[in-house]
Amino acid sequence: MLEAPKVVAEGVDGYLSTSVWREDADRDSYLRLTFFRDVTAMDQFYDKINRSQALIDSINKYGIAPDVQRCEVFELIRMHPEKIHESEFLSLSIRAMDPGHGVDWAQKLSMNLQEVAAIPGFEGAAVASGESVPDEIVGLALWQTPDSFKRSVPDQPEYEISLYELYR
Repeated sequence: MLEAPKVVAEGVDGYLSTSVWREDADRDSYLRLTFFRDVTAMDQFYDKINRSQALIDSINKYGIAPDVQRCEVFELIRMHPEKIHESEFLSLSIRAMDPGHGVDWAQKLSMNLQEVAAIPGFEGAAVASGESVPDEIVGLALWQTPDSFKRSVPDQPEYEISLYELYR
């Protein structure tokens, strides 16, 4: 389930990178991030993987289907998607806002991420919105260590932020 999409993606023009992360709080939970240059490349990838046997083989082998969330990145802060696998830790927050409030939250999140960029160990960030639910805002940050991530989290965060470690 972790490698099959990468093999399919590598044949798509506009494919940038794939990385797999393991959640710190739930060691049985994984996150696979695949970045593309644009939505057209992402669509080509999904068309190609849906025609292949890769996902069916993975589902049969592991007994679960992946939960896929397509997002469109609209801001990168010192982050290069093709080099994401060079970081050791990643934090992820997903927040569903009331209809029409996603843009406001995305701007606030962007300002927050630009502020934490001053923390030693910060390696980059991205802000994205869900493709099917545009008011669902995704924040992703890369870190050298768990401690650098922890220094970025307020005492009483307004939303859940999960930490992941690079798996492969």
